[in-house]
Amino acid sequence: MIFRRLPGALAALPVRALVPTAWIQFDGTGTPAITDTENVTSITDNAAGDWTLTWQRAMASTAYCVLVTPRREAAQPTLAGLNSLGNYPTTTTSARIGCMRPFGPTASDVNIVSVVVLGGL
Repeated sequence: MIFRRLPGALAALPVRALVPTAWIQFDGTGTPAITDTENVTSITDNAAGDWTLTWQRAMASTAYCVLVTPRREAAQPTLAGLNSLGNYPTTTTSARIGCMRPFGPTASDVNIVSVVVLGGL
């Protein structure tokens, strides 16, 4: 299926380009706990605010977009999501992500982390 171009709209795109290739919501405090997911088979807790997500189905290439959104709770300071932590690039089988306080900066566990992956399959 292809969306047709309308005046002022994006160019025609295949539907698969608009559908996330993976997504997850998890509790990142202590031992990570998956709330719900699609195409994520596991989470590895590397350190505070530092996780590796492993894909159930490998991505076609490493040229995909990872969007990380930590949910700020009242007791937590402002947080920022990182789509590639440090010098750890994405691979076709996993991505290392993180959350940190921007005014530190200090990596920080977060009780609700949402991740969406686009363009991988």
